[in-house]
Amino acid sequence: MPMIDSGSIDIINIDKLFETAMKGKWDKVVYAYTNLSCEIIEHHNNMETALHVAVACGETKHVRDIVAGIPQGDLLEILKMKNDQGDTPLHLAAAIGNLDLCWCISSQDKSLIAERNKEGETPLFQAARHGQEKAFFYLRYRYGESDIPLDMLIKNGDTILHFAIKGEYYGFALRIIHCYPELVDTMNENNLTPLHVLALQPRSFRSIGSFDLGPYSVIPYICTYVPEHTWDEEQDRRDFEETGQRSGNDVSQCPHIINDLYRLIFCRGRSNASGSADDAEKNLQGPNRGSINKKMDHCCGQTLAICKGLIEILLFTTRFILSFIATVTYVPLLRGRIRAAIRMRRKHCLAAQLVKKLLDKGKASMYPEVKEDAASSTSKGTGNEPTKDLSLCETPLLTAAKLGIFEMVDLILDRFPEAIKDMDNKRKNVVLLAAENRHVGVYMALERLKWVHRSVFCQVDDDGNSALHLASRYDENRCRELQQPVMKMSSEFLWYQYVKNSMPSNSFAVRNNARQTAEEILIESHKELRKEAHKWLTTTCSAYSLIATLTATVAFATISTIPGEYKDDGRPRLEGEVAFNVFSISSLTAFCTSMSATVFFITILTARHELEDFTAILPWQLQFAWTSLFVSIASILVCFSSGFYFNMGNINKLHGFSYLIFAVMCLPVTLFAIIQFPVYFHVFAIPSRRKKLPA
Repeated sequence: MPMIDSGSIDIINIDKLFETAMKGKWDKVVYAYTNLSCEIIEHHNNMETALHVAVACGETKHVRDIVAGIPQGDLLEILKMKNDQGDTPLHLAAAIGNLDLCWCISSQDKSLIAERNKEGETPLFQAARHGQEKAFFYLRYRYGESDIPLDMLIKNGDTILHFAIKGEYYGFALRIIHCYPELVDTMNENNLTPLHVLALQPRSFRSIGSFDLGPYSVIPYICTYVPEHTWDEEQDRRDFEETGQRSGNDVSQCPHIINDLYRLIFCRGRSNASGSADDAEKNLQGPNRGSINKKMDHCCGQTLAICKGLIEILLFTTRFILSFIATVTYVPLLRGRIRAAIRMRRKHCLAAQLVKKLLDKGKASMYPEVKEDAASSTSKGTGNEPTKDLSLCETPLLTAAKLGIFEMVDLILDRFPEAIKDMDNKRKNVVLLAAENRHVGVYMALERLKWVHRSVFCQVDDDGNSALHLASRYDENRCRELQQPVMKMSSEFLWYQYVKNSMPSNSFAVRNNARQTAEEILIESHKELRKEAHKWLTTTCSAYSLIATLTATVAFATISTIPGEYKDDGRPRLEGEVAFNVFSISSLTAFCTSMSATVFFITILTARHELEDFTAILPWQLQFAWTSLFVSIASILVCFSSGFYFNMGNINKLHGFSYLIFAVMCLPVTLFAIIQFPVYFHVFAIPSRRKKLPA
């Protein structure tokens, strides 16, 4: 135990022991728990204690000293002290996943593992809730794997499996299923099974989570191989046994050794700052002065040598700063993106493995039971009373279809084909939900299933809406990734056509309960979006047509002005040179493409902008106009550069900088292409998406 002098013993105040711990005065805290344990027990008022602070801060060495110094008669009572949330020190140790603290506390009495806080959570449950897999299985090992009742793993209906899935600890969840397969079919107070909870995590699957990948993350994501998740229980038991056998110094001293080395290297340097500065000044006056003298001997004069030295220092400093900036900013950023892509790949693969495990370990009659429970719960009412909890009628398949997780839809239908008949409280099946929320992957997966009867696609909900009715209704949340109204309009109409081609022809004229056809809903709900798209097209094409007209004017003037003089026979004197040929071709190309862009922009301005135009005519015209405008701007710059090349040849001093000047002139075109590329890409993808529509 650390020693403190007798003069400081008098100033220890039990009422302020918590503040003493917060200030990091651990010697006084250890002394108080060793010699004043009775007073600590008397003054406890169900608030945070100094021991709680020590455990939360991970002070392993001091926690060991505190536990070792407490008299045996008061030890268990102090370790059972709870804070305002009802957490004991073991709760906090389990929450942060510190195995040494868990061993230090739980080794005194295993009944501490069964203590509950105000929320009814045991330390075992706390470890699972915070994803501390090692701490959970260590406490399970300490308590006795076969002695743990299930009520220690459940809180208000939510099991440790529910919380592990909510926290996206999927490897941990797989191991929980292996140890407690009976938790797979448990339902919480909201009637959600673990499979329901997993279906509510759409970004844990590739179908949704892959949209978060950046350009630098795609390749690492694809190339990452994630094997089947496994674990070694025997190795864990050996590790747990070694945890109790390790001495306190072996574990707790490591952070202190690192801190001591840090202080020795850095703090000592700060304390001797004046001495090191003097040494540096002496070094500068010694070797550097000699090197300068040597340089001066080889140079014409002292001034020239100093200038060369200053230039070298400036270049070295510039290279150092640029290298430092590149290393500190770009490389860690790229490395962080790669690591994030690998973590995302691992999460997606583990989520898919977890779905398979939940379906394998669950009851074969899972879906019929859920529907029977829902039917019985509704039949007990008056008959007109609506269902209060949607989860009673919404199975995991419907949740996955609503959120677009087609991997889960495939796995569930492969395991439970009868689930295709599932409907929610509005009588919407999996097809209607996929069409309403515009999840192409789910809808295509359902189309590929040969055994799915066509009547599933003709299902209507309580309002008489078919899949085509729901697909024709505009929802702004479905097009958040698209910025321009034109892209939203084309995307909405393409989805309408896709669903229309997948349904029987006799369902097109079907009216819902509001006496509306799908086409009427399409026109009515997209009225405002159509106005926004028309306004955007008018503004954009007007601006770009002005640029195209100015480019055509410059190109026409360039064609009529040939560089160099003419020969006596009327032919250009520079005819035959490469630069002259480039000038002639680029000027003609600029004039033709700029005129073409102007014509197409004017065509778009005068179009009627019908719904069908947003999927075929307008995208092609806008794509061709933008391409022509970009080519005209690039051609006019090439024309100017080739003409300027002749002038640069006459100025010998600037001839070496010609390529640098040409590169600077190409910078505007490059920036224009980078800025407009996202919009151009979306417009270019519209016709290609149209070709993929089913016939």
